[in-house]
Amino acid sequence: DHPMTAAAAQVEFHDAFGMDVLLPEPPAGSHAKLVSVRQCLYGEGWIAHALYRVDGEPVSLFVLRGEPASPADVEAFGRHAEVISRGETTYVVVAPARLTGVAGAVGLEAE
Repeated sequence: DHPMTAAAAQVEFHDAFGMDVLLPEPPAGSHAKLVSVRQCLYGEGWIAHALYRVDGEPVSLFVLRGEPASPADVEAFGRHAEVISRGETTYVVVAPARLTGVAGAVGLEAE
């Protein structure tokens, strides 16, 4: 895994997939490393998907633009998902349930 910056990832989203995606920057000293970006198909079309490693564990950050979603925090099947909205952008962080503080590690502190 070769870490990339949020700015480099945003350029990659635009150049490779034609997506304008605003990613948070992990705070200094964070155990999160942004390693890759891709687009994924879901029920409504294509979605931006950023891949991180947090404490060596794989973490996904899905980014939806448009209507904000209600905050949610769900745990099932050994995974934890947290929905966080910032303005018109909704972020969904999916990580192993045993990891804590993942949203903050990738730069999405709770409001």
